[in-house]
Amino acid sequence: MKLCLVMNKGKDALSFDVEGDAISVGRSGANDVQIHDKHVSRNHLVVWKKGNKYLLKDLGSGNGTFVNGHQVPYGATIEVKEGDAIVIGVSVVCLGEGSSGKMFAVLDSIASCKQGGIDTSTVLFDDAMS
Repeated sequence: MKLCLVMNKGKDALSFDVEGDAISVGRSGANDVQIHDKHVSRNHLVVWKKGNKYLLKDLGSGNGTFVNGHQVPYGATIEVKEGDAIVIGVSVVCLGEGSSGKMFAVLDSIASCKQGGIDTSTVLFDDAMS
């Protein structure tokens, strides 16, 4: 499975192959993909392939998982497609080659929300929850 990862605006996007049909993502080194981001939970989410579909499940993360701007409900399994912006902490993950330009735009919008530049009723990240 090809995975694109953008962390901390201004750095290059990383793109790499992950072996197997399932990928665990989180801050812990026990995950297939470890993300060094204090807003990412130790065991944040899992993505797996079932037939020709990719499914995602948030594993009870503290700050949540957002796919294309919509929060994934705890315990729910949703389908994700190649190129969907999966936001965890201040990092963006997408399946497939992805577009780093698109991912940086998503990070910019998150930064605007955090700084109060966009009126939103959803708290994306709360430093007090770390």
